Amino acid sequence: MCSPYMSLRSALGLVLVVGSCLWGLTIYAAPTESAVPISFALQKPSVTLHEPVSVELTIENSLAEPVTFELGFQEKANYHFTVTAPDGSLVSPQDISEGGFGATGHVSLEAGGKFERKVLVNEWYEFSKAGTYGIRIRITGLTLRTASGTLLGNEVSSQQMVLEVEPADPARLVEVCQNLLESARTSRGYAKQAEAGLALSFILDPVAVPYLVKLAKMRGLDDLSVAGLARIANRAGIDEVISKFGTEDPELEQSVRNALDCLKRGCGPPIG
Repeated sequence: MCSPYMSLRSALGLVLVVGSCLWGLTIYAAPTESAVPISFALQKPSVTLHEPVSVELTIENSLAEPVTFELGFQEKANYHFTVTAPDGSLVSPQDISEGGFGATGHVSLEAGGKFERKVLVNEWYEFSKAGTYGIRIRITGLTLRTASGTLLGNEVSSQQMVLEVEPADPARLVEVCQNLLESARTSRGYAKQAEAGLALSFILDPVAVPYLVKLAKMRGLDDLSVAGLARIANRAGIDEVISKFGTEDPELEQSVRNALDCLKRGCGPPIG
C-alpha cells in the first residue's frame, strides 16, 4: 500500500494535496516552477519517542542554465515550521536566528543538478509525547533565480506531513544511537559526519549519553556532543549525566557544566 496513514490523516483533518511513495518515503511536493521542482519528505513517517525527526529537502534543476537560491544563515534561518500536536493544537516553533559564524545559505545549482538536504526538525521542535503530529515547513526569502536573472519564486511551502510518534522503546533508541555514531565515524566528508552527530545530539534521553561521550572524541564533533549532553543534563540532571560517562573526563565534565549554564541563561537552543 502506498500510504498506511490515510486513517490518521482523516482523523486529524489533514489534507495531503500531493503524495506518493518512493523508497519508503512519503513525498510532499511543493507548488513551484515546474522546471525546478521542490519536494519535502519525512525521512521516517513513524518513529519512537526521542528518535530524531528529519525532513528531506530536494530541489532539482531541470533547466539548461544554473539557478541560485537562499536558505539563510547556516542553511537554516529561512525555514519556518508549523506543528499540529496530538491534541490538535497548532504550534509555531521559534525560528533559528541569524548571527555568528556559519555558512551564508547561498546555494548555486548547476543545470541538471540536484540539491538534497536533511533538515532536523528537532532543532525547532521537541516531540515530547507519543501521538500523531502534523508538520508543515515553509521556506521564505528563497529568491530562486536563473543565471540569466529570471526570478522563479521567493517562497515555498510543503503540504502537511503526518508523523506518528510511538511510545518510548529503549532498545530501539540504543540501535538508533549506535547507527548515528557509526555514521559520524565512517561517513565520507565532514558534512555527513556532522549531520549524524547533530541528530545524535538531539536525542534527549540518558540512553544517548555514552554515545555522545564517544562522539566528543571525534575531531570537529566535540561541540555537538557537549551541546547534546547539556540538553540531556537540563532534563535529567547533571549528576546523572556525568555518572553515565563511563570514564572520568574532567575536561568534558567541565565543558558540559559550562554548556548547561549557558543553556539555563538562555544563550543556547530553548530545547530540553
